[in-house]
Amino acid sequence: MDNIVELLKENNYTANEIANKLNLPVNETKKVLDELVDRLDLYTTRKGKYGLFINSKMYKGEITVFDTEGVVFVDGKEITIPTREIHGARNGDVVAIEQIGKIGSKIVGRVVKIKKTNKRIVGEVVRKGSKYYIKPDGDVDFKIVTPVTDLVDGTKVVLELDSKIDKDTYNSRVVEVIGHKDDPNVDVISVMKKYNVEIDFPEEVEKEMIDIPDTYDYENDPRKDEIIDLRDEKTFTIDGNSTKDYDDAISIKKIGDNYDLKVSIANVSNYVQPGMATFKDAMGRGTSIYVPGSNNPMLPRKLSNGICSLNPNVDRLVFTYEMLVSPEGEVLAFRCYDSVINSKKRMTYDDVNEILENGNIVEGYEDYVGDLKLCEELHHILRRIKIAKGYIDFEIPDEKVIVDDNYKPTDVVLEKRGTSEKLIEDFMVLAGEQASIYMDENNINHVYRVHEEPDLVKLIELNNLFHVLRYDGKVAKASGFEIQRLLKGAKEHKDYLIISREILKCMQRAIYSVVNKGHFASAIESNCQVTSPIRRGGDLANETQLRAYLYGCVRPLSLNELRVFALNLSSTERRAAKIEDEVKRSKKAEYMEKFIGETFTGIITKVEKNGFYVELPNLIEGYVDRVYLTDDKYTFNPNIYALVGAHSKKKYALGDKIDVEVRGIDRTEGNIAFAVSKEREKVKKYS
Repeated sequence: MDNIVELLKENNYTANEIANKLNLPVNETKKVLDELVDRLDLYTTRKGKYGLFINSKMYKGEITVFDTEGVVFVDGKEITIPTREIHGARNGDVVAIEQIGKIGSKIVGRVVKIKKTNKRIVGEVVRKGSKYYIKPDGDVDFKIVTPVTDLVDGTKVVLELDSKIDKDTYNSRVVEVIGHKDDPNVDVISVMKKYNVEIDFPEEVEKEMIDIPDTYDYENDPRKDEIIDLRDEKTFTIDGNSTKDYDDAISIKKIGDNYDLKVSIANVSNYVQPGMATFKDAMGRGTSIYVPGSNNPMLPRKLSNGICSLNPNVDRLVFTYEMLVSPEGEVLAFRCYDSVINSKKRMTYDDVNEILENGNIVEGYEDYVGDLKLCEELHHILRRIKIAKGYIDFEIPDEKVIVDDNYKPTDVVLEKRGTSEKLIEDFMVLAGEQASIYMDENNINHVYRVHEEPDLVKLIELNNLFHVLRYDGKVAKASGFEIQRLLKGAKEHKDYLIISREILKCMQRAIYSVVNKGHFASAIESNCQVTSPIRRGGDLANETQLRAYLYGCVRPLSLNELRVFALNLSSTERRAAKIEDEVKRSKKAEYMEKFIGETFTGIITKVEKNGFYVELPNLIEGYVDRVYLTDDKYTFNPNIYALVGAHSKKKYALGDKIDVEVRGIDRTEGNIAFAVSKEREKVKKYS
């Protein structure tokens, strides 16, 4: 093989030419060439010549398949593959991609070759009559033949594909029984397995955890002289009610008219360093995955909930980002350093909002009201500056699924994002921006968080939607100020959620990169993430780089290592978001099971040729299939985003308020079937 590769460094050749030049049998040469093509080391030209893949104009990478598209991150680029161009590739497959177009700066491609690396899929045992078979989760474009023994209807399993029976059918075997679909958390584990997420930590990682201490002993730290003692400072954390790992704490005071803000972050890189199995595993996982009632952590819990978690009233080693900010929002001074803190208070968003928004002093917070008022002052200053630079805040609400101790959904409510959530966001973003600028100035390689500008063509296409919804807004250019204007103008519009979401769909996705391309939505020229090394790999990499530069106590990561990490972090972040969405959809569908036959009021949020989606006030969404519209023959009119009756001219249009009845649910796929209610007097208000 090596001699063939060496030969093709000179030029592209046919199989016969290669065999002649290397004095090899033609048949044997063709077998080797086919193997190299299958491995995606070589490619074939339209003239039947073989060349090195790296010399082609194609891309190669691991694909993640979502509902509507596939995504591959390669060479610092996000390549989108429409469903029709995936051609049988599955999650985890390494694929060769040919570029077929561009939407703005986004590359659109098609899969031209699949190097099968993922042979596992998740399925459910289904009984049909007296026979049992296994139905794969999600849409697959092939059939499977699997012997089913000693497994009951509803059992979730992991299958491994074996031999191919024909081009559309595989033999397979059960390699893992996850559990019954009604068992606690089996639905979550099934989704994790579907996307090849490791649930348990490798043995070598568990071995490294044996040497991790349970407490931090500052007095006996051999680096004590390099560590600044901040234990007497009034440091506190602000997190959600159910948060169990605290990776950021703050303290604030006034120096003259200026604000001295310290953002102290879990010093994960003191315990997890390049060369360790735990570091490699964490960067492979890329991120923690949070789903209702549980999470799949990036780091073992001995770290994430133990020595690295900034729990109250215990000493913790941290990495502190200190910023002196003027009343005008200018950062007058910045420094970062190892320190030790002892958090004085574990605060919650709800309690802090009660104090700052309603003026009610929550018990136990009496000594911190002044600190929180300073935080609020600085937050308003920073937010004003951000908006003046073009910062975009979509202010789109999110829903929270409440589950019981057995992970069964008990309620679905809107999540409030109040002052406390926003001020913590502003402080963390400021720390990341200043850290990125500092690393730029000192030529420290790091992982940027980049967000490119949106596609102007897609934005302009929204003008028709605005017209149909009777919103007096018109897109003229792709700028932060333009989008600010559109969102502000739509704030009081009855269809604000639809308008803001459609604008959001035009945005590029933020990714990780070793090349700085700025962050459009945040209006930041140099941006990175540093404040969550417990749950994000990019933050851990950047903390490693800073501490290597400042103290030499860890090995710095090379630019190539960071490049590889950035690609994987972008991919695993997308995967985590998809998993979180799928689990949430599944839980919402399960929650709605008890409401089958009942009627609710919602808004039509999307119309397509076969039906339309209806969203309830708590953001639960269901689909009304056109087959339920029996009073007329309806066709889709894309110009007015509506299904229109051929005879009655009755319309089901985007933004319409409508009463729907719950007809059925599919927990595995997270689908809820609605039908248009015929009995308006039975409408149950849902909020």
